Amino acid sequence: MLRTCLSLAESTGASGVQERLQALAAEVRAQPNSVVALLKLAHMYAQIWAQNQQSELLDRAMRCLERAVILDIGQYARQARQLVDGMTKQVAARQMSQALAKLKEMAERLDAKSNVAPAGPPPPLNLRRPLRP
Repeated sequence: MLRTCLSLAESTGASGVQERLQALAAEVRAQPNSVVALLKLAHMYAQIWAQNQQSELLDRAMRCLERAVILDIGQYARQARQLVDGMTKQVAARQMSQALAKLKEMAERLDAKSNVAPAGPPPPLNLRRPLRP
């Protein structure tokens, strides 16, 4: 799900990716309780991690996801779960047991929260690129 995501670096250049990360990080700092901002940043970190396997990026993506799950994720639970599922597949393929355990725990918490989430389609997250298997 996360493997082919950083052709973004080719299309915008490395500085474009860095600028996008900085903008998303600034958005999270400005709105620390914004589930949308956290999911966007987690998505971007996960994309880059899938491309270059830097463990710090996986850690950052997981921290953003954890913060989003702690908040009232409500209508964005489905998108968060898709991101968690994609990361879980990648982490499992690389046999990263500690990260896998954390992601499974997040998936369980999301499942519990989504049972209480309001019905209806959530508004789009407006991500630049969708995650792909």
